[in-house]
Amino acid sequence: MKHYSWMAVSALLLGFMMFNLTSCSKDDENGGTTPTEKEQGGKDDDKPVATSDVVVTVDDSGQADGGHRFVKIDDTNFYIDDIKYTATKGNLSVTGYNDAFFTGEARIISTLKYDGRTLNVVSISEGAFSNCEPLTSIYIPNTIKDIGTGAFINCPNLTKAEFASIVDLCQISFSKRSNPLSIAHHLYVNGEEVRNLNIPNEITSIKPYTFIGASYITSITFHDKVKNIGEYAFQDCYGITSLALPEGLESLGVYAFLSCKGLKTINIPRSLATIGRGAFSSCVSISSIHIKDLPTWINNLNDIEDVLSGATYRLYLNGDEVKVITIPDGYDYIRDNAFFRLPKYRRTHSSVFCRSPWNFFF
Repeated sequence: MKHYSWMAVSALLLGFMMFNLTSCSKDDENGGTTPTEKEQGGKDDDKPVATSDVVVTVDDSGQADGGHRFVKIDDTNFYIDDIKYTATKGNLSVTGYNDAFFTGEARIISTLKYDGRTLNVVSISEGAFSNCEPLTSIYIPNTIKDIGTGAFINCPNLTKAEFASIVDLCQISFSKRSNPLSIAHHLYVNGEEVRNLNIPNEITSIKPYTFIGASYITSITFHDKVKNIGEYAFQDCYGITSLALPEGLESLGVYAFLSCKGLKTINIPRSLATIGRGAFSSCVSISSIHIKDLPTWINNLNDIEDVLSGATYRLYLNGDEVKVITIPDGYDYIRDNAFFRLPKYRRTHSSVFCRSPWNFFF
């Protein structure tokens, strides 16, 4: 009896050991644990959806995949989700919308595969969404390189402009009144609103109108490879309070920061040789400008009255407020309005020729 009991216990122990060995071998195959649905790349409601590429394929029967609605108008014009696309020179351009059915969100596709052709959407035509009152948000894919004048004019309910990435946004050529940000004011990238803007290292020049109207941006961080900032690039960015232009920046376009009404402090790099007319015009809150090089400020920049129209400020040189302006020897010319709107500081210099009597107008 004892013999059979011992055999039964032994069998049970052996079975338990075999079960554990089998379980361990399955865990080891999966990295030591059984993966959850999230770890396997399955459903994850919290995971951000990458939206940079929206490819629509239309089969021979005219049915689009992915739940998209496709309507052929003629051989070169189509509606996809009530947005009109026109084929030209092997690509597609957004040229309008179906005003009878379009509502709310416009998600522009990046590529259409149809009738043996692969067509990339590369532009939004002039006036494409003009007077589109139902439009509330626009998604622009990474294939778009050009947006025509007035593409979103008179879209009073547009409050969200989303782009695939900041790099993709910076590569778009905008015309006057063509950037949806100038109406929407809220900039989104990949589903998240951008408040602290970091210019990517790939970008060395910021095109005109790129961030115009992005009034909910509160800070901008540049890297030292940025050489040029185009005209109206940051107009109406009301949320910015301080601005450190990068060392290496060479030119600032006309009206680049026009009407940035919250801007209080500006840091001007030594490398900056040209500031365009009205670059900080109507920035009425500016109270301090920091420079690193007085000769650059004296001679190389444009008429500061035009640049800083409406602002009264204090000037700082390498961190110290300039209270006595000493013009270095060798300078026989000071540009117009070099020290315009400064408080009443004392000036010292042996002989200075002033083309205009307003150079020291305080």
